[in-house]
Amino acid sequence: MLGADQVLKDSGREPIFTPMIGAGLNKILPKNDLTKWRDNFLTSLKEVNDLRETKETVSDLISQTKGFKSLTIEDRTEYLNLLKEMSNSTDDDLSVAKAKAVDILNSHPKK
Repeated sequence: MLGADQVLKDSGREPIFTPMIGAGLNKILPKNDLTKWRDNFLTSLKEVNDLRETKETVSDLISQTKGFKSLTIEDRTEYLNLLKEMSNSTDDDLSVAKAKAVDILNSHPKK
């Protein structure tokens, strides 16, 4: 439905579904509660996305360590261990952030 609205907007026409959905939400949920809930959820999603990017960066670094010719085996091992610790920490933080996002979704404001 929202995709159809985007097509309508792109062709210079007024959206159909978005105003109806917005009006329905405004009737069901007071604006302040909805705004707070939306902001909390968006903040939570940003945290999840940031942690995913961090995890991808760490994974990329781990895969690139074979190319670090100037490092000794001991230095490379220490570097890999540090990166693996960072990856494990990011995994834990990501799990917490995902759970928080689900909690926010499940606790939307009631009328």
